[in-house]
Amino acid sequence: MSIRSAFLGSKLRIVGTVLLVLVVGFGAAYAGGIIGAPTVEGMSNSFGTVNESTTVIETNVTVNNPNPVGISLGGVSVNYTVDMNEVRMASGDKKGIGVGTGNSTLTLRTLMDNQQIPKWWASHLQNGERTSVGVSATIKSSTLGQSFSTSLPSRTIGTDLLSAFNSTEERPVNANQPLVSDPVLWVNETSASWGDVTAAETPTDMSFTVYNPNSYPITVSELGYNVTMAGVDMGEGATEDPYVIAPGTEETLEADVIIDNTKLDQWWVEHLNNDQSSMLRISFYAEASVGGETLRIPLEAFTHEEEIETDVFGG
Repeated sequence: MSIRSAFLGSKLRIVGTVLLVLVVGFGAAYAGGIIGAPTVEGMSNSFGTVNESTTVIETNVTVNNPNPVGISLGGVSVNYTVDMNEVRMASGDKKGIGVGTGNSTLTLRTLMDNQQIPKWWASHLQNGERTSVGVSATIKSSTLGQSFSTSLPSRTIGTDLLSAFNSTEERPVNANQPLVSDPVLWVNETSASWGDVTAAETPTDMSFTVYNPNSYPITVSELGYNVTMAGVDMGEGATEDPYVIAPGTEETLEADVIIDNTKLDQWWVEHLNNDQSSMLRISFYAEASVGGETLRIPLEAFTHEEEIETDVFGG
């Protein structure tokens, strides 16, 4: 063995021995209470840029290191998750973090998969329009061989998108056509409820009790609807069975309104870009025979609008 190789070998052995001693020393110091465990003092989250595929979540984690020296030997990593009704919306980690003494703020960025939005939306409606948001973070130190976790208090998001449609207010339906006496019908009652919501679609059962004040029957051959959320077309359709409303009688018209959940990613972009606020709008029209004339009547009295507000992380 040459003097050079022996010398270099000795240097490598010395460095390795020193590192081993330091790691063991840190571990022993932690076990003996000389070195304290870092803790997560707080977290704040906000949404960043968004497109139809992903949403950036920006997280600031405040870590307190009670030791007089920084912890970086062996590496420090942070893992965090965001759940909405136990649907994992995002998770991320950042490795190789050096934590100084006292409080340090770590800035983390991760991408939320927008394909999870329909699953969350379904859970929100199935849960009585309530969502529990859970955010947690875990710090791991390979130097100390320990992990330290914290969670923000769960936050509840609530909406009430249909109750205002349940009404017994009497409203006129006007054809606004020449030679037709308005109102052609009266709406005496409206009601709505969510159907069997899935990640694919949101069925909504809506009904309208209408009164015919005329001396002749009115035949509604088609009752159509259009749904928008934040201006995004979410669904449209029409009934196939006609309704005949005899003179001086009431009839209940029913419409199965379907929201296409595959378009929720488009809504989400507009919703976030408008400070997590958007409008649900369901409008209706009727193809009806009135006095022997077939008319397309916008049913403005049936139109339902409700604001959707989420404020996922609060503040």
